[in-house]
Amino acid sequence: MDIKYIYITEKSKKLCEKISSFFEGEIISYSQFKNHSKKIFNNADFLIFIMATGIVVRSISELLESKFTDPGVIVIDELGKNTISLLGGHIGGANELTLKISKVINSNPVITTATDINNKGSFDIIVKKINGYVDNFGELSLEINSGLLKGISYKLFIQNEYKSFFIEENGKYSNALNGFDVEFISKEKIETIILYIDKSVEFVDRKCIFITDIDLNNIKNNNAYFNMGKNLSINIDLKIDKCFNTGLKLCEKNIIIVIPKLNVLGIGCKRYTKARDFENNVIEYLVENNINISSIKSISSIDLKKDEKCILEFAKKYNIETHFYTKEEISNVDSLYEKSNFVKDSIGVYSVAEPSCHISTDGNVISQKLKKNGITISIGRKLKL
Repeated sequence: MDIKYIYITEKSKKLCEKISSFFEGEIISYSQFKNHSKKIFNNADFLIFIMATGIVVRSISELLESKFTDPGVIVIDELGKNTISLLGGHIGGANELTLKISKVINSNPVITTATDINNKGSFDIIVKKINGYVDNFGELSLEINSGLLKGISYKLFIQNEYKSFFIEENGKYSNALNGFDVEFISKEKIETIILYIDKSVEFVDRKCIFITDIDLNNIKNNNAYFNMGKNLSINIDLKIDKCFNTGLKLCEKNIIIVIPKLNVLGIGCKRYTKARDFENNVIEYLVENNINISSIKSISSIDLKKDEKCILEFAKKYNIETHFYTKEEISNVDSLYEKSNFVKDSIGVYSVAEPSCHISTDGNVISQKLKKNGITISIGRKLKL
């Protein structure tokens, strides 16, 4: 996290120093902030002002653009009596950090977000927790959060692989789930439910939210009976009445898909591999594993490949990060995977794809690698952000 602590008085500076010993960040004066306010505002994850709220509001008012992009802003009085989540409570993470800071300095946390003060979860926090992608994010956040405050209970299916993001250390559900009707289920059951959609039947009363990395297009293309205008007869290991409190089938408009962007590809390939061949092999691998390409957070490989055109073009096309590791870093874990003496003689490590994936995911490689046409692909999943 890039945290900027901003002070005016010497007393407020000391409080900055105290808090930064728990939550590391850069301490700057208010005059420094004023001189470079736009740059600092646009590049920080959090701005923590130790001063009067009025000063802060006037200082940042012209910098604000969107709650989906602005940093979290917290204000603390110089005596440390009140810690106020001013902006970016959910998406910016200000509410969560406000609670943490208030504990270490024994202050009064001031949070005014409607869902929080009413002990309700929120759609935007759920999406943030899994670095998710969803269409119409802003509109859905407003609609669902408002619905929760009105007492509407939305069905929330979470793919089992992402359960850890929503369970606290004490085994309880995260507060972000308060008010949702939650069920953790397998990928197979999610596929079955999605296939049960029937556009011709009357809408159900509530929206159903799915957190999954399944490639829905792959499901449709591989099911000859998937047709939104026809009834589907599917034997499912799931009681529809229990899941939806209704015997009606789902309507497409009541399905919300949130795709966690947490999967990582480990890549090894021959020099000058053609971009089209590379893309075709990666897509084939994802289809075989039924994983949506939108769930890929990053591509990892050895630093010898940091200028490999096929990797860079693919990453740019699909808006994917790239991470390249040194031979020393890869050699620390390459013994855990299948060894190739040819690769060792060529570049100094026994393998690239799986060890690179291993490093990026803290060892959570989730499927067998694919070796084809001089390209090796591995996939893993980050279990924490």
